[in-house]
Amino acid sequence: MQLALVLALTAADPIFYALQLERPDGVKGSVVLNGVVIHSFEDQGTLSSALNAWLLPIGNTLEIKLEASKKLLSKDALLQASVPHGVRGKMPDDLPKSAELAWHVGDGLPKTLSARFDAPDAPPHLLWQKAVVTPLDELAKKEIRVLVKALHTAMSKHDVPAMKSLLAFRMQDMARSMGEPAESGGEMVDWMLESLPKNAKPAPLPKLEFTALAGGKLIRVSGPKGIAPVIIKRDHGQLAMDTLFAKIDGRWTLVRCACPAPYLATMLRPPQATMQNVFDIATAVEPRSFAPAPDRRRRNQ
Repeated sequence: MQLALVLALTAADPIFYALQLERPDGVKGSVVLNGVVIHSFEDQGTLSSALNAWLLPIGNTLEIKLEASKKLLSKDALLQASVPHGVRGKMPDDLPKSAELAWHVGDGLPKTLSARFDAPDAPPHLLWQKAVVTPLDELAKKEIRVLVKALHTAMSKHDVPAMKSLLAFRMQDMARSMGEPAESGGEMVDWMLESLPKNAKPAPLPKLEFTALAGGKLIRVSGPKGIAPVIIKRDHGQLAMDTLFAKIDGRWTLVRCACPAPYLATMLRPPQATMQNVFDIATAVEPRSFAPAPDRRRRNQ
């Protein structure tokens, strides 16, 4: 009986997919998953990023677009990327890989690495089930602009009910992607506001730019040069909230609102907050969507 219970609990543990990326000096680029730029990078470093929020059960497309940076490439420069998956508490090296990519200096630049992989055991969410391709016309921009301004106002006033209403789909769907009850997502707003100084106010809303992603299913809203539209300065750094919208059930909806990983890490409840290893860090926080490469579908305000 006890063994059966242990096996049942183990089988119910959610599976997390993460990107592990190690890159050398002399290379910059972006990571694109299912048509969404989820990270940009430049020169040497290691990146660990959660992917669950962007996954399809079947047919995920991962691209890493590379070009030369201002730093010199070494003769043995190597970039390596993989997508380990498993439960929390395991080191990435001990987990199976859904995809593996590599680039060597001899491959030349610019270069795009690509891979397709399935994630049938990732907790299901509704983003790709609900989002529909919608033209980025003037009416769409007007309606989305209203939502961005409403989020900015709610953050200025620390208006919890308004924020929970605006972020409802995003919070619930992020919870689903992590294998948690959808209703638990609302707690993120409380943690977010509790961690901010009471007098913290967002910077003035910048001129907005709109970029169609994922074949027109998502619209990313940013300020000039890709800055986040909502930025709140704190004693240590700042909270920058990227915003992505989609047409859900006939209405424009804020579907993803990403924060930098170090900021989100301060809001996670135990045991996530302990972050015992790299895979826990990667699967405990949502990736931030940085400015995408130039896109002909971008339209200014």
